[in-house]
Amino acid sequence: MLAPVLVMFLLTFVVWLLMYERRFRYMMAERIHPQRIATPESLRALLPDSVLRPADNLRNLFELPVIFYAACAIALALHLQDGWLHILAWGFVLGRVVHSAIHCTINRVPARFAAYSLSAFLLWGLVLRLAWLAA
Repeated sequence: MLAPVLVMFLLTFVVWLLMYERRFRYMMAERIHPQRIATPESLRALLPDSVLRPADNLRNLFELPVIFYAACAIALALHLQDGWLHILAWGFVLGRVVHSAIHCTINRVPARFAAYSLSAFLLWGLVLRLAWLAA
């Protein structure tokens, strides 16, 4: 259960780097002083969607993945391991990688929603399986 958690950490780090790289490059090219993006409203007004998407995705990585981290921590603490937990955990992580890739690049909402939905169902399956094993 530790390996999927580490991959999620890596995904979060990569999206965070991408956010800063896009934002910094755009702001330097357009000569935007950092104070001009002091509020969320000014940020949205000054930066194009392609620059904002990694930040939006980074916020997404602190929503459902928090439940994933908690479930994995519980599984590790209680020494609960089985094939289904691993399959569900890796499925969730793969879904989040696909979701992030779509969100940060082409941003096709139907494809992004499919990846999100699949990963969410796998996460709830993981939580239910964990509850079953812990009972």
